[in-house]
Amino acid sequence: MSAFATAVEAALPETGAVPDSFFLGLSCILLLGYTVFRVFGALRLPGAVGVMLAGCLLSPFAGPAIHVVLPSIQEVAFILLLCRAGCETNMADLNTSAVLLATLPLLA
Repeated sequence: MSAFATAVEAALPETGAVPDSFFLGLSCILLLGYTVFRVFGALRLPGAVGVMLAGCLLSPFAGPAIHVVLPSIQEVAFILLLCRAGCETNMADLNTSAVLLATLPLLA
């Protein structure tokens, strides 16, 4: 069983039913994040900044069930961010000092 499923089950009441507030909170966060991403993009501002701002503003209102699974959601978001950044990196654009600084921790 995944960590996400375990965290969701831990947040559930004794009946095992998923509370409506969990899905409502999750859908509000996703919908507001997408909307703010589009608005910031239209204003020629970084969309990621808008999404982080929306998450910070809306998280207190999301409900206790969201806070239980938040570490799992953050882990998935971090993995997706790393994958996206890795796909957009072009080795030809990096100069030798950047490559040297990136490999220096591996040599130590």
